[in-house]
Amino acid sequence: MLFRSILSIINNAKDILNERQITSPYIQIKSYKNSDHLIIEISDNGIGLPRGALAEMSGPLGLHLVDTLARKQLQGNLSISRTSGSKFTIIFKPK
Repeated sequence: MLFRSILSIINNAKDILNERQITSPYIQIKSYKNSDHLIIEISDNGIGLPRGALAEMSGPLGLHLVDTLARKQLQGNLSISRTSGSKFTIIFKPK
């Protein structure tokens, strides 16, 4: 389920980058361990998500599903930052 969630975020970023014809597009994926948590970051240089997108979207992006997975199944957290593009951060404790 985590893999599908990550793939959903990546595919959406790819589609937006292509659709908006972003100059020098990129999608960056980082994963690392910090203290006792695992952290997965997915960022792009697209147009960024509008505020409130997490609460509104349960369709193509599956952000609601990703948020539910992070909170309920992984006992973690999903955060979104919107500086130059979008950055999704999933933080959870490994089992």
